[in-house]
Amino acid sequence: MFAFIKGLVATVEENSLVIELAGLGIRVLAPLSRLQVQTGQEVFLHTHMQIREDSWLLFGFGEPEQLEVFKQLLAISGIGAKTALSIVNQLGVEQLAAAVQQEDAVAISAVPGIGKKTAQRLLLELKGKLAPIILPTKASPTLGGLSSLPHNDLLAALQQLGFSAIESRSLAAAAMEKAGDEADTSILIKEALKIAGNM
Repeated sequence: MFAFIKGLVATVEENSLVIELAGLGIRVLAPLSRLQVQTGQEVFLHTHMQIREDSWLLFGFGEPEQLEVFKQLLAISGIGAKTALSIVNQLGVEQLAAAVQQEDAVAISAVPGIGKKTAQRLLLELKGKLAPIILPTKASPTLGGLSSLPHNDLLAALQQLGFSAIESRSLAAAAMEKAGDEADTSILIKEALKIAGNM
């Protein structure tokens, strides 16, 4: 429903942020160990909304790779949103990918709430699925940290146009290479769409 949220951090809680947006305080569950945030700071988070009978939960991530891994974890039977968030928070994307590649169940079972059997199932279910998420970051260091707001806006705009996080990152990197890192976001979007049209 919501591709991203951008606003000021009103409160930093134990496992969530309250973000002020247009006079509203929106609580976003986030992997805080992966985010360096302070009250009053502007943040940009890629989001996933979970709608249940008794609650609506919004999850936010500083990088699209984290969101993609979170979604992969949600697709595994028995892994709920809060457990998936805990895995991203504790291990991060690259450490989780390394654990899967090395079949390291011990590293995964170190996450609170993950037992040995669940860790083994995660290794089996995630095998071969994380590399496509990680590799675009390695190939596009300019966008890897998403520290620049124009880069965030570019990626978010492409995702809103229907491209996946991986496709958006690839298109953004190609557009920036052609138009230059300092080009205006609107120019980069047009360039990315041209590139997509030629694929």
